[in-house]
Amino acid sequence: MNERRRMIMQNLEKPIKFQDEEVKRICVENFGGANGIQNGAFGTIGIKGIKGEITKKQALGVTSISNVFYSNKKIRTFNEFQFFENALKTFGNEFQNCDKLEEITIPTNFQPSVNQFGGCKSLVKLNSENFGKFTKNVNWMFKNCNSLTYMNCENWDMSEVVYCSSLFENCNQLKSLNCRNWNLAKLKYFFNAYANCSNLTTLYLPNLAGKNPINNLLYNDEKIENNQFPILASHNEKGQYVNGIFTKNQWITTVNADDIPNISVIGGYMFSDCYNLKYVNLKDSQTLTDMECMPFARCVKLQGVTFPNRILSFGVYWGHFYPEAPNTGKYLEHRYLRFFSETPPINLKNDKYNTFNHIYVPASAIEAYKKSTLWDANFVDIQPLENWEADCDKYNWDKY
Repeated sequence: MNERRRMIMQNLEKPIKFQDEEVKRICVENFGGANGIQNGAFGTIGIKGIKGEITKKQALGVTSISNVFYSNKKIRTFNEFQFFENALKTFGNEFQNCDKLEEITIPTNFQPSVNQFGGCKSLVKLNSENFGKFTKNVNWMFKNCNSLTYMNCENWDMSEVVYCSSLFENCNQLKSLNCRNWNLAKLKYFFNAYANCSNLTTLYLPNLAGKNPINNLLYNDEKIENNQFPILASHNEKGQYVNGIFTKNQWITTVNADDIPNISVIGGYMFSDCYNLKYVNLKDSQTLTDMECMPFARCVKLQGVTFPNRILSFGVYWGHFYPEAPNTGKYLEHRYLRFFSETPPINLKNDKYNTFNHIYVPASAIEAYKKSTLWDANFVDIQPLENWEADCDKYNWDKY
């Protein structure tokens, strides 16, 4: 045996020095000691070692840590995990609810899986660039990791991911995320993925075109300033923007057709609780035809919405505001809708909670709008489009 090989072998026989005694205890009991692994589910059985210790050679024999750390309330650091270079087989929940875990260094190509770090509310340091290919299901992987401030995720291999809901939900100390290079070709579920990341200021989303179940994707993300807003135009194969995608986003003040390209259906509650939203102008949309229920619920600062000439139908309670809801403020006294269609859209009627009281339509279509049985008599102000600019000055609307 040459000298170099002899030195390597000697090094492998040395015990690993742990910072955390609880981590050491678990590793020795399950993978180390004098006789090594005794349960084949963990890896190679019977690698000899040192009583009360785990050697680097024994660590290399581990192929799965299984659930030996699951919900442990004592462990704080596990940077020695990097020596477990072959412990890449995962089933999920490996470190779930280890709520005192602060630091961990994962081995290269460690496989992410469902709920792997969910509930690790003290976790602040993780070498996330070392993750290997993500498994099919990574739901809740970092949910409630309340102390994470940074995540290097730009080049994650997400090509096999199908379930990715609540991935970063409640990670309310994260400041920025760059996900634009993710390949989500197989993705089916992306609910709440960034929900309640209330300190995010910069977010670059992956391409979500054609992905349907993205409800509440950005729920309550109040501070986003830098983003790729057109990529937020995430819709299914029918061009539908699904329920609640922008709910409670305080950074949205205006929306135009370029912001949500290729849209055909505005999904229910799409902009609900966007308290700073003032104007929506979709006049130039070449695809919008329908709007589902309550897309602007509780948008207390919303002054006006403009639709293209192709709008065909509205869902039930499309203008629903919930004036009885607490802590939302009072809606504006004068709010408008502009229509460029000669034909009144189906189901465009004034439900009892509608707060849009000025309607502007083509002059040649005013009588058709007034006579339509689908329109409620409570629409008291139906005027030609030409009057809108003068009313902007009268009611202090921006000409948006």
